[in-house]
Amino acid sequence: MIEGNKIISTLIKYYDVDYVGLDYKKMDDFAYFNVDSSVLQLNQKYKSLKRSQIKEFLITVLHEIYHAMDSKKYGKENFK
Repeated sequence: MIEGNKIISTLIKYYDVDYVGLDYKKMDDFAYFNVDSSVLQLNQKYKSLKRSQIKEFLITVLHEIYHAMDSKKYGKENFK
């Protein structure tokens, strides 16, 4: 199994995103960035990664980090 939390924290530091919390939830979507609480919510299937999930996981996390960056750039109220 691959450590997803370490990958996420490395990407958040690399893209210079303010504090982002992390939560795993049972959901239909891959992930969701909650602008109000600055929490990245990931589908539970990403809690322990298999090799076959890495590409999908990276695309999903980068997509949500982009939302966090936009939230920081435009402000939470303007981003909603």
